[in-house]
Amino acid sequence: MNRYIDYLAENLARQNTLIHMHVDDLSLADTLVQPSGGNNMNWTLGHIAAHREKMLAVAGIDLPWAPNAYARYDRGSEPLVDEIDAVDLAQVVGDLDKSSELLVDWLKSADDAALATPLEGDRRDRGSRLGFLIWHETMHIGHLEPERHLAGYHNSII
Repeated sequence: MNRYIDYLAENLARQNTLIHMHVDDLSLADTLVQPSGGNNMNWTLGHIAAHREKMLAVAGIDLPWAPNAYARYDRGSEPLVDEIDAVDLAQVVGDLDKSSELLVDWLKSADDAALATPLEGDRRDRGSRLGFLIWHETMHIGHLEPERHLAGYHNSII
């Protein structure tokens, strides 16, 4: 198998594990604790899901949830402060699990030609775009620990 494909698949699987390590003992209310001048954990998780939609599209995989279910969490969206506006924690984590499974399975069956496919309207090919989106996700997963601390959980995860 291609080492780059292995790298992408391993990172997605690892990132999903890290998400669970950060959130499995939290409530929706815990994820809504609002930091000063930033987004809360619920927004971060929804934002990751919004970008998983982009990854699924790059891979040509149908969404396992309603289109734009995570539009509320896209870049530049208003701060999320109310449970009414939030996607339920179990739902977002379940959607992240499903999307991770679909993407890892797709990557395991992909070859060099699949990753080299140019993307319409994008200067990157499929593999480069996925690599960027996975890097972007990694950055946001790094936000989960300080957001967890805001909710009063001070154990070190990573």
